[in-house]
Amino acid sequence: MTGKILTWPYLDQIRKRMSKKFKVTNWAKDEYGSFYNGDSYIILNTYKNKDSDKLLYDVHFGLGNTVLRMNMELQPIKPLMEGGAETGFRSAQKQAEIKRLLHFRGDKKGVVVKEILRKRSKLDSNDVYILDLGLQIYQWNGENCNKDEKFKAMQYLQDLKSKRSGKASVETLDEVDTPDTHKFYSYLDQDDEEDDDDETYEAQKFRKTLHKLSNESGELQFSLVSDGTVTRNDFKSQDVFIFDTQGEVFVWIGRRTSEDERKNGMAYAHKYLMGTDHPTIPITVLNEGQESTVFNSALGN
Repeated sequence: MTGKILTWPYLDQIRKRMSKKFKVTNWAKDEYGSFYNGDSYIILNTYKNKDSDKLLYDVHFGLGNTVLRMNMELQPIKPLMEGGAETGFRSAQKQAEIKRLLHFRGDKKGVVVKEILRKRSKLDSNDVYILDLGLQIYQWNGENCNKDEKFKAMQYLQDLKSKRSGKASVETLDEVDTPDTHKFYSYLDQDDEEDDDDETYEAQKFRKTLHKLSNESGELQFSLVSDGTVTRNDFKSQDVFIFDTQGEVFVWIGRRTSEDERKNGMAYAHKYLMGTDHPTIPITVLNEGQESTVFNSALGN
């Protein structure tokens, strides 16, 4: 086992908790990977390097919609769903009453799944959709969708069918072969009153900043290190750094940091975000030498 954030199937010791009436509660294991946009989450990944018995960990914190984007490489992929703990989606909603449209959209980083408004105008020929009606499930493949989107949708569809004890009927539709009179389209009749936010799925280029948290002077000081391009050489082992990509914030903890610096890294990151125009993006804590692929890809040359 190498020192990196592991992909979802190997997180044997993961514990995910969500905020319910401002209380931290255990999240059901069969829902690992699913997020509600009305809740916030703490994801803890604990592991060991192959040459040591020391227990290491990665901690992720964020709201439902940002956690999903942050963990695009986690598998099996599950959707961001509307509502939160108080909606009772998992426990109260009967299978026969479920009506939701899931959008599978891929780019170079992976496939993102999101629950969207059930409207025909939302269908894009470049993507794949699952219409979940509880005991009837449709997979709609757009004419120009890619194989990764199809595969992820098929995985999710089979998982749904399994959870419903095989009672759900499944039908796969290809856009070019599906007539307008097919009953699939009749279910895409949701009103615009609760329209989704139409957020973009594609990665955007943001201005990156790097701040340093250090008590070298005898007291904690938070200062700007770089604005624009951030490189590996900007990080020093004796300090904690707050790396803001505007899509995610990384709290990077150097090997030789003091206890005071380590303890205050998350608090300073949160305080910093509250003064920005993107206060709800996710925060990830990483130790030096255990950086994730997402972190490394955000660095300049």
